[in-house]
Amino acid sequence: MFNYIQIFDSTLYPEILKLYQSNKDYFKLNDTEVTFQTVDEDVHAKPDSVLNENKKYFLVTDEFDKPKAVLDYLVDYPTTNVVYIGLFLVDKALQRKHIGRQIIREQLEKFRAMKKKAVRLGVLVENKSAIAFWESLGFVIIEENKQNTNGNLVHELELAL
Repeated sequence: MFNYIQIFDSTLYPEILKLYQSNKDYFKLNDTEVTFQTVDEDVHAKPDSVLNENKKYFLVTDEFDKPKAVLDYLVDYPTTNVVYIGLFLVDKALQRKHIGRQIIREQLEKFRAMKKKAVRLGVLVENKSAIAFWESLGFVIIEENKQNTNGNLVHELELAL
């Protein structure tokens, strides 16, 4: 249904930046300026304990290669057999049209096929619509008001696969 273009270099940064810019409200929540540097940092950010091959950052497109979303996750983090979604952003103009839900459902099937046991993620406490989105997909809050690496408060959510 969707194409997942793994990002290794800056070739597609302009398309990713446009998608980021469509989500300025999200970036205001964590007080982040949206620039090419922001994109580059997201593409490469990972804890030191994570192997390079376990860091995945994708531009998600439709069958006509039109960008729809970005998806960033870590495999086997924070523990073996867990996938940690670090960022999932759908183009603002496409939100509330079930595209995000379709993308995540595809990914959950992929993670199940990889024999992963759970998917985790952190959502900014102030991002009520994102919390509702993830909960509607079956994720549950396992830890409230946790400080993330940027110093922001997040709720940690998990879905058993």
